[in-house]
Amino acid sequence: MTAESTRIWRCPSCNRLLVQKGVDYARARHTELLARTRGGSVEFVREATWPAYLASLKRCRCGSRRE
Repeated sequence: MTAESTRIWRCPSCNRLLVQKGVDYARARHTELLARTRGGSVEFVREATWPAYLASLKRCRCGSRRE
């Protein structure tokens, strides 16, 4: 973990404890994801998938959204 503050929240549906990730973490993971994917226009894929990827970090695995 980094020195930045970490927030922990509990999913209201399944009661699972989750750690909130920051935007910097999301950018780094998204860049890794794009590096593993080959083919097509990388810039288009980056712009098209970023909003959905960022939104996915605000959801629990059960599909419930954070409060």
